[in-house]
Amino acid sequence: MSIALEAPTITIDGTVLNTQFRISEIKRPFPPFNAQSVEIDGRDGAILKGVSLGTRSVSFRLWSFSQDHNYMYTQFQMLLELLVTSFEHQLVFSDELGLVRTVTLVSELDFDEYVERGSILLEFVMYDPLREYEGQSTTISVPSGGSAQFVIQHQNPHILVTAQAAQRDASTEMWSLTFDEGDYVRLKLPTALATTVSIDCKERRVLVGGEVSMLTLESDWPRLAAGTHTVRMDLGTGAATISIRERCL
Repeated sequence: MSIALEAPTITIDGTVLNTQFRISEIKRPFPPFNAQSVEIDGRDGAILKGVSLGTRSVSFRLWSFSQDHNYMYTQFQMLLELLVTSFEHQLVFSDELGLVRTVTLVSELDFDEYVERGSILLEFVMYDPLREYEGQSTTISVPSGGSAQFVIQHQNPHILVTAQAAQRDASTEMWSLTFDEGDYVRLKLPTALATTVSIDCKERRVLVGGEVSMLTLESDWPRLAAGTHTVRMDLGTGAATISIRERCL
């Protein structure tokens, strides 16, 4: 048995596991790169259409040491009750600079019991393979009908757009922001009156006046590379606020 005496502190949904368990067998591989290709009749090989990141895994084993089996079972019981409260959990390792992994427990629980100790292997999947910087967001203001610039260090950040008094363009009935004159987040407002708008580009969730809505078909969720970018209010009026939270591998 190999126990990591210097294992990093592991927190799930705000609960520190190290206070109740000892930790070993930590595995945190990087996600796979998946290539999409298409074969063409009469041509050797295939044509590369694109490359995407696959889902990511993370696992570790928790150990409890006690002659009192009731106490040991209670420790694991409380852990399992925490894990069944929701499908997704916020997992943080102390040696990852505060980066948050959104994980889902997916496997059969591998529980081993001994005379004076027990262990359980937890295996998670990150359906979104990127980790997010918790509490480290940049906020920029886009003036009504105007534009603003911002800089990001990593590609594909978590972007949240909010407007407290968005008003649609009179001719198109649209309210819209464009990123680098290419990716639009555009929606049709149901009223000429000023209304609230919220667009979560990571979760792909749109609210208008507190009600669930959607972007137009010609819209495209922004996928931004590291560097400097410009956002412009190309349709409608009403100042907007953009919260940008960096994500990384």
